[in-house]
Amino acid sequence: MSMDTCPASPPGYFYRGDCKLLCRSAEWFDVIIFFLGNYVAHIPTVVSRPGQSLAGNILFPILALLFPGTGIAKAMGAIESRAIFAPTKLQMAARAGALYMVAPVKALKRRPARPRSSQDAGEDGNGSGGMPRFLSTTMHGVCRLPKGYCFIPLGKGARFANDPEDDPASVGKRLLSGLTSAFRPQRTDRPAIACDYNVIKIIVAIVQLAFALVTLYRTRGDQITMYGYAAFGLTVAQYAWMSLLNLIGSLVCPNYPSIFVVESQTLKDLRARIEAAGETASYPLSGTVGELTGPAEEKILRKFDMTSRSDFAVASVFGPYVGTVPIAIIGGLSKFSLGGSTLYQRVWTMMWLVFGFLIGPFMILDYGVCIRLREVSI
Repeated sequence: MSMDTCPASPPGYFYRGDCKLLCRSAEWFDVIIFFLGNYVAHIPTVVSRPGQSLAGNILFPILALLFPGTGIAKAMGAIESRAIFAPTKLQMAARAGALYMVAPVKALKRRPARPRSSQDAGEDGNGSGGMPRFLSTTMHGVCRLPKGYCFIPLGKGARFANDPEDDPASVGKRLLSGLTSAFRPQRTDRPAIACDYNVIKIIVAIVQLAFALVTLYRTRGDQITMYGYAAFGLTVAQYAWMSLLNLIGSLVCPNYPSIFVVESQTLKDLRARIEAAGETASYPLSGTVGELTGPAEEKILRKFDMTSRSDFAVASVFGPYVGTVPIAIIGGLSKFSLGGSTLYQRVWTMMWLVFGFLIGPFMILDYGVCIRLREVSI
């Protein structure tokens, strides 16, 4: 249909390249709504690590806003954990990265880059271990370690004493059980750890994903003709992709308010040595949850060099590939046509897209965990 045959447009509106596309001049509040709705509003959907501090909850979403690859990498870590499909609550917490054990540094096949103990933190007990103190991780209970010991994550291979596994269930049933656990009485005949599903974050992720998809759908008419693959409406593709991955990550992996230390034979031996030396007041060890089986503890110590690099593998191997999906979406919608865009518009757009998924994942890597020792009611 030619533009000359288009129906009369309402006052203040006009047709732009298509009789089915009715537009109006953008106002200042339209620009604000576009940036808030398509960029800023996505940052509350970013997945949090167990025990992440308030400062971390502020910093990492801001990094995800500037470099969407940061949010994508955190979401990939949560999805890769598949925590909700664990057969027990303790194993679910271990998969989510919320459980740690005490280990002698000399027994590790690969020494942690920054061993976590109270000795690393100084006399105040704040285990910053090379990371800024405001990003320290909250630990449940009191575990002040002597020199030569550190905390290491358990990972997926952890098995616990007196922790019977549930009967196998389908993926749908496990997902539904996890999401509805807050509305059912908890079983008292087996160990459990405080966790929750951030329903608000899940709802926000759904709303923001829908908002971004609408924006992508509305990137038509002559916007692509004018700007090609540098069209401003296409830049939200990486944020829509990040929200989708964070939605899946929030469903698959619950939130934990702190990290927890599990009982183990190593911890029992260390506690006995401390008591024999009369240094209980200097090195309190309390507030543990569950107990590792002997074979599981040996396996974790033997394979710590692999466990400690899981975040690095997810970010460095899968992150860049997963991060290219938005570029594929942009290419599919624009055919990578130049349109009427200028060279600097295309360069800045592609630099933002490429740096977003290449640099972002490596901004959250940490081979250990920053532990802020604090007393809580046990």
